[in-house]
Amino acid sequence: MTSPSGSISEEAKAFLDAHPEIEAFDIVLTDANGVGRGKIIRRHELLGLYEHGRHLPISILGLDITGEDVHETGLIWDSGDGDLRAWPIPGTLKPLHGTSPARRPARTSTSAPGRAPGRCRAAASACLG
Repeated sequence: MTSPSGSISEEAKAFLDAHPEIEAFDIVLTDANGVGRGKIIRRHELLGLYEHGRHLPISILGLDITGEDVHETGLIWDSGDGDLRAWPIPGTLKPLHGTSPARRPARTSTSAPGRAPGRCRAAASACLG
């Protein structure tokens, strides 16, 4: 599968080769409030993120600043709590200091099935679909 964000698996392979100490990665999608939300994946799952993307709940895009669902967005009841596929944003594998075991963030963008990723918001580090 081709990444709609432009990420390539060679970036992940090179990073893994250069950083054997990294055991996990934080998949980060920045919500509308500028809060990074996501999942932690293990080292062996990083290539899969780059090659196939990773599903994240669409409700991430409809949370308030405290992490509570905003029902008026329609993302909870109208769509259930469906998923959007998240893809790495090229060049965003960076050090995450003070973690034990060592981890790195992988910033992501999202896209609905069959659609290209959404446009980037000015203050966000991820593209919101």
